[in-house]
Amino acid sequence: MLAEIITIGDEILSGKTIDTNSSFIANTLMDLGIEPHFMLTISDSEQAIVKALDRALAQSDVVIFTGGLGPTHDDITKHTLSKYFKAPLYRDEELLGRLETYFKMRGRVLDDLNHTQADFPEDALKVYNDRGTATGMAFNYSGKWVFSLPGVPLEMKQMMLDGVKQILSSHLQLDAYLIKDIKTIGISEALLASALEDLNLNNKEDLKFAYLPKLGRVTLRIYYKSNVDLAIIDSILLDIKARVGDYIFDENGLDITEVVGELLKNNDKTLAVAESCTGGYLGHLITQIPGSSAFFEGGIISYSNEVKKEQLGIDAGLIESKGAVSEEVVAEMAKNVRHRLKTDYGIGISGIAGPDGGTTDKPVGTICFAIAKEDEVITKKYQFYKIRSMNIELSAITGLRLLWKYFLKDFQNES
Repeated sequence: MLAEIITIGDEILSGKTIDTNSSFIANTLMDLGIEPHFMLTISDSEQAIVKALDRALAQSDVVIFTGGLGPTHDDITKHTLSKYFKAPLYRDEELLGRLETYFKMRGRVLDDLNHTQADFPEDALKVYNDRGTATGMAFNYSGKWVFSLPGVPLEMKQMMLDGVKQILSSHLQLDAYLIKDIKTIGISEALLASALEDLNLNNKEDLKFAYLPKLGRVTLRIYYKSNVDLAIIDSILLDIKARVGDYIFDENGLDITEVVGELLKNNDKTLAVAESCTGGYLGHLITQIPGSSAFFEGGIISYSNEVKKEQLGIDAGLIESKGAVSEEVVAEMAKNVRHRLKTDYGIGISGIAGPDGGTTDKPVGTICFAIAKEDEVITKKYQFYKIRSMNIELSAITGLRLLWKYFLKDFQNES
């Protein structure tokens, strides 16, 4: 069963807004056993919508639109689909009541413009929106399903999970894909694919493989049907681990922050961080984990050299001779923050995030790391990107990777 995803919006076509909806919708459909085979972005015009819908219905079983459901005159999706499916709009009293409640809860009065959000096509099914005012629509057209959802990601995601999945599951005979994720860190997508090339993963019958890169990590996702012999999956996993096992940090749907947190908590270990170029982002990632207070004592954001000296006790002569961005300085940062906050482990990070501040010897993207425990300190220096935001995020992830690789991985292997 094939699906097509169509995003509507001039702001996406202009590049001012990035389309994140399509990937979420595609993943949700794959979970149901429906394969997205075409994605398209079009302008908010009747001609574009009709042309896209004609083509989509000729080649797909499920079509999902996002965008163009606002109350303003430039949002014409609902009117266009109503006309296309010969489903006249009517003022739905239930939707009107929901709108009045929505506005009242926010201390606002439902105005004339937003009244139109209660207009709904005859014979269409409702996809309720608990996070906004635009109700989604579902049309059954000769056995094929066409959905129209808002473009606001927060609203669309809830409607996909709570509404679209329910409608499709109840009206279609679906053989959902099962998913096995193998999460790697410290190896690029290209190198991972190269290391697994001889396994010919894309030629496995009844199996689909996808590489899902994320800054600093790559997930190898295996899609398989319920009729696949699990012994085949186990055999493939063994082959994969034989080639890239040193880079695999999880097989249970956890990110590196969660894995590190679990290993620390389960082994009664504690962590403190000393951050310079990341400005607290590493601590932010750690404290997103519920229960992180069990293993995370805190951190010192030593952005300036004065803070490095006064709060972390870094020798001024060391900073002057080696530079704040050096393996020698981050080693002291990691050791001293661990000592001052009385933890088992410490992480130190210092670098040049950019876009300015680089030198010939230490260009933008030069980042130094140290991880320390009572009797050992390990330091690393990497050259990352020219883009500040990427350097900050990747530096935080790399600090966690190094802690996992050198000090926590043995706990994982023992379990």
